[in-house]
Amino acid sequence: MAAGGVGGAQINSVLQVGQPVEVEVVVAPDGRLVAREVNATTLSPNDIEIIGMLQRFDGTSITVSGQVIDIRGAQINALIPLGARVQVRASLSPQGTWVASERR
Repeated sequence: MAAGGVGGAQINSVLQVGQPVEVEVVVAPDGRLVAREVNATTLSPNDIEIIGMLQRFDGTSITVSGQVIDIRGAQINALIPLGARVQVRASLSPQGTWVASERR
């Protein structure tokens, strides 16, 4: 997916260069990620939280809003049907892939 921008986003914190931020995005019809909100955070810069529709599940990975996430090490408490709205917290692995730490 291509990056969009933060030009129209609501910025809710005083931000400094180098500071980790939490960016709430939506997927535009053309596939770009467009920022809706930007907030300061204490999360690691390599962590993300994706909230979106569960599009694919193959036993070792899921696809949520176009993002493929490795779920082999995640705690999964319930069977979630395709098309359901999910929330996934993931970290960027050294190999450049998203690895889930939590799925709700």
